[in-house]
Amino acid sequence: MRQAKTNKRSILLILLLAFALRIWGVWNADTSLELIETMEALRICAGHPNMNRFVKRVYCYGLALEYGGYYGVRRLLNACESPMDFAAQVVREPRPLLLISRFTNVILSTLCIWLCYRLAILGRLGKSAVLGTLGAVFCPVIVHFAKVGSVDTTLVVMVLLVMFFTLRIVYRRPSTWNYLLVGVFLGLACQTKPQGIMVAPCLIAAHIWVRVRDGGGWRSVVAVRPLLVAFGGFVLGFLLGNPVVVVAPGAWLSHMWTSAQWYCGKVGPKPLHGPLLFPVFYFKAALSELGVPLCALAVFGCLVGVKRREPSILIIALGALSFMLVMGSAREQCLLSQHQALYCLTLLSILAGVGMYNAFEWVRGRWQTVWRAGVVICALAFPVYRTARLLLSYTGYSTRKQTELWVKGNIPPGSKVLMDSGRHVNYYAPDIPESRENILETMERLQRELEQRGENVDPIGRKWDSYALTYYRLRMKTVPRETYDITSTMGGKELKPLEYYQQNGFQYIITCSRIREFIQEQVADQFPVSAKFYDSLDAPDSPARRLATFGPGVLHRGPVFSVYALRPPRTGETE
Repeated sequence: MRQAKTNKRSILLILLLAFALRIWGVWNADTSLELIETMEALRICAGHPNMNRFVKRVYCYGLALEYGGYYGVRRLLNACESPMDFAAQVVREPRPLLLISRFTNVILSTLCIWLCYRLAILGRLGKSAVLGTLGAVFCPVIVHFAKVGSVDTTLVVMVLLVMFFTLRIVYRRPSTWNYLLVGVFLGLACQTKPQGIMVAPCLIAAHIWVRVRDGGGWRSVVAVRPLLVAFGGFVLGFLLGNPVVVVAPGAWLSHMWTSAQWYCGKVGPKPLHGPLLFPVFYFKAALSELGVPLCALAVFGCLVGVKRREPSILIIALGALSFMLVMGSAREQCLLSQHQALYCLTLLSILAGVGMYNAFEWVRGRWQTVWRAGVVICALAFPVYRTARLLLSYTGYSTRKQTELWVKGNIPPGSKVLMDSGRHVNYYAPDIPESRENILETMERLQRELEQRGENVDPIGRKWDSYALTYYRLRMKTVPRETYDITSTMGGKELKPLEYYQQNGFQYIITCSRIREFIQEQVADQFPVSAKFYDSLDAPDSPARRLATFGPGVLHRGPVFSVYALRPPRTGETE
């Protein structure tokens, strides 16, 4: 009883610490990618469910409800006159909506810590339950993505709920209700992000364990009724996550087939390595985020589970391992990133807690307290250091914001600027206002693409269709007085030789290291003109002169942005 009270006090303090780490800096977070989910949620609010986009919907539906409440408050305060007036305001200045989505993720990420604790208690991991939350509390990539409006934290919540009800099948009773709830949350996890399906083997393992344990023998394993219930729950959860699937099943199957090819390397960017090297990526990612001591303790925790034949440890380990092997075998670079592994890192943290507690037992007596403190300090030193640096980097403006402020203060409005930004939305470059003519050009380009390719302008993400034109019409209504004539490099993939821009009146160039390094180091053979363009910027005889560079530091985060002035062609130079 005393231990239970101590655990409750400890987890309460840990939850408060986790919330504080996650809430710090949300006002200063800066990632343009979260704008995608924000605009998708606004589309849902407007009654356009996007019949072409079938994944990452659970988070967007949740945001749509919150945005609806925010609109209601603004309407009561007479801050807007109609839904379209509200839409025009937030399209020009989306910061309030971004703050709502970020705060939502702060709450969800803190909830994940509580779910880790409850998962360990249910799995009879007892005294290691509190320790199992510490890795997730301080893991830098988990803390970072709690501050931005992305779907990844929602996926962690869904996966932990799948694991929770899977362990209920093992430790409570294999009831129809538990099988159903595992299926429902598995369906919701897949609708949050497709890699949620990778915890499905945990249900199969729990089913086999229970059937053999209860004396039914191996023949009872093939009893399909509970698994059919789970499958029915999966279908239910999948449809709850995105009811539009019922309306357009053919389009959904087509989308799933196209997405599957990304995992197999059939479309998209060129693979970086051979397939045998890929599973190593997420093992290295775990080391870089949690540190060697915490990962070693996670492995030790797995070995403890094998020795004791503790199903909870083995099932949690299976969830992490299946992700590392399956997701790590994807052959496309965009699927290999630390932020994809948030739930895997969370499960590893629980296993590290098991290993940490069992390591406590190695020393007893007068040195026991010193030993335990030493184990905890060694295990957490690396993630605590990384997270402390992360929080410091949120103190000052991001490099993107710094570049924006410098441009507005030093480059005259109306200047002709070439920027590293996305195809339809500015994902990377500083957020400087583009002219009415630029917006019209984007609308015309999108209209041409729609006419050529139908609604499949964006075959993977399915973010751009005819309804997306409404976004630009709203932008047209709120063009500020001072703007810039901006041309996008289309992610660095549609560049011409530097001389072309010199001869066509471009005055400034703004590059982003994420795009520049990707083109120069990874796909230079696919985009040789683009690679040569970036190489020529800093050449000794280059017509471009670097004016300013903004790079990450202790108080600033983000990629490196470089601003160049492009001199006009001299008299006599060929045009």
